[in-house]
Amino acid sequence: MKIIVIGGGPAGLFSAISASQHGETIVLEKGPKSGRKLLLTGSGQCNLTHDCTPEELLNHFHDPSFFLRHALHKFTPQDTIRFFEKHGTSCITEPNGKVFPASRDAQDVLSVLEAQCRKHGVTVHTHRRVVSAEKQGRTFRVVCGSGNEYFCDRLILALGGKSYPATGSSGDGYALAQSFGHTVIEPRPALCGIRTVEHPLKEFSGLSFSPASITVRRENQEILKNYDDLLITAQGFSGPVIMDRSGHIRAGDLVEIDFTGRGNEFLQELLELHQGGGSHQFSSLFTRLGLPRRLVKRMLSMHGFSGEKRSAETGKKELMRAAALFTRAEFTAGNPLPLSSAMITAGGIDIKEINSSTMESRLVSGLYAAGEIINIQGDTGGFNLQAAWSTGYLAGRSCVSDANLIL
Repeated sequence: MKIIVIGGGPAGLFSAISASQHGETIVLEKGPKSGRKLLLTGSGQCNLTHDCTPEELLNHFHDPSFFLRHALHKFTPQDTIRFFEKHGTSCITEPNGKVFPASRDAQDVLSVLEAQCRKHGVTVHTHRRVVSAEKQGRTFRVVCGSGNEYFCDRLILALGGKSYPATGSSGDGYALAQSFGHTVIEPRPALCGIRTVEHPLKEFSGLSFSPASITVRRENQEILKNYDDLLITAQGFSGPVIMDRSGHIRAGDLVEIDFTGRGNEFLQELLELHQGGGSHQFSSLFTRLGLPRRLVKRMLSMHGFSGEKRSAETGKKELMRAAALFTRAEFTAGNPLPLSSAMITAGGIDIKEINSSTMESRLVSGLYAAGEIINIQGDTGGFNLQAAWSTGYLAGRSCVSDANLIL
């Protein structure tokens, strides 16, 4: 049996390793080297998975998460850790569950994948941009821009999304999937910041809040909430609280931000300070509860409050209106940032057209998909890379389902 994997990223290399134990396996990579995007993950430190159960991990995927259930149970986060440690790369787990190579060097993770490809006879052809692929009877014909033609019995699409185009993730896989009749959900940026239509806090770019919370509304309907760290940027907002949900935020959505992350608890603390701090300046009530002084002065001034008057001169209703500036600050989402600024791509091959038990196309037998080319997206923290390992493993294994795979 001959297997071709298109794409030399994490999902592609892992599916090739999984498939290679029962047949000739070739990886076609458009760039000069495989794994270029992997080297950028976790700021080069490679947050390779998250130490949790498959079910806990599923809670960090969206719309819908059940698609990954089988893959994540077949190759769990613990399997990922064992795989890399078995092959010479020790892992460390942070208190928050993020798992990194002990060296904090993504190159060590890539080196394991490359070594396992060599060990199992996987041939990686670089500078092979696939321009077309078709099924002729039971055989797939793959044509590259270089003029090279390849034929195989099984074909795995693992070309990634459109984020980080400099690493080769330029969306080529979507056209290939569509040529086989697949529906591609419109690609959009995910795990990135958002722009806002008006940005009165631009001067505070770089200021962070840990934690904060957001509520997003569309046409007066609440569509999502999140709770995590927030960062003010030159164009709007970022940080995990935004990034983990950015793939769902659309232009025109109302984004309500609680800079305190404490909501009613913050209001209660503020009221208590107000009752006992008559001689204090109004603005100091907010700074004593942890809000940055410059931000407090700016927000109060912007909305007509005098931060210099005494607390005793302020009524409860005025205090509550001022508190809402920090616990229910409203911003309108603007046009999305470019895909080149996103960590991953939301959208891709419609999951309804892929068998989640095998990663095989429901439209074309012998055609498989793995990784970011599929319409799956998870939070930051190693979740998306685990999806690449799991779907890659399952796609490769399914190609050679009669093999006894030991990674």
